[in-house]
Amino acid sequence: MKYWQVKVKIQHEDENGKSKTTTETYLVDALSPTDAETKIHKDFEGENLDFKVSDVKETKILKVIN
Repeated sequence: MKYWQVKVKIQHEDENGKSKTTTETYLVDALSPTDAETKIHKDFEGENLDFKVSDVKETKILKVIN
């Protein structure tokens, strides 16, 4: 497995009703960029959000120690 940095653009409305886009970054443990994107879609499943994966990059992270 490798660690992938995945950027997700989320469209939402602010308190004034204006449409805003926020970019969030996630670290995903996956076999490939496609697998990382699939895991993001599964994680967002059931959320009532308009989102799009905008970037997937392999990281140099070797291990995450908890």
